[in-house]
Amino acid sequence: MNSSQDYLDEVAAENPDIVFYPEYTPALLGLSYMFGEEPRLVYDYDGVIAIIMKDSDMTMDEALDYFEFNVMGTYAGKATPCFMKKRLPEGVPGSTLAFY
Repeated sequence: MNSSQDYLDEVAAENPDIVFYPEYTPALLGLSYMFGEEPRLVYDYDGVIAIIMKDSDMTMDEALDYFEFNVMGTYAGKATPCFMKKRLPEGVPGSTLAFY
């Protein structure tokens, strides 16, 4: 695979209804697979918020509000992307495990 566009073309072949947010490409982690569901894109939760803060000159609180209402709060069917926090909070079992 030579580019992010090649990857997205491959993803679209698996699920033509997939929803892609081009402005958040740097926070794209990959695909999620779940029994009985179509594949959907997975974005880094904190990465998307950082992009919103940078691109829109928002504070953390403003970016969180925007993200929760306008991005995560948007439902576009079963192909709506999901957002993953890459680290567990301290004190949660497994929070010291390395992520690969």
